[in-house]
Amino acid sequence: MVTPAPIQDAEIVPTTVGQYVRAKFGYWAKRYVGMISISAPVIAATQGRIYNNLSDWILPAIGAWALACGVAMLVILLTLSVGGWWHTRRYRH
Repeated sequence: MVTPAPIQDAEIVPTTVGQYVRAKFGYWAKRYVGMISISAPVIAATQGRIYNNLSDWILPAIGAWALACGVAMLVILLTLSVGGWWHTRRYRH
């Protein structure tokens, strides 16, 4: 007796890597960009208070936030691409 392959998610199983990435990217991006967006102003305010000069920390904090968000999205895309390749391996011939 042959049993069907288990479905890992409750949603419709994507058949391509691109579909997998599109289905999962928003979920992970919201969480990591949210964590970065909450921590960046806190770190900038802490550093500004330590050195008694908040104005010198505002622009670098904005740049660091943008860089961290960009790197996080790139890492999420690369990780989801590998995960999508692994997840959809049973559908390839």
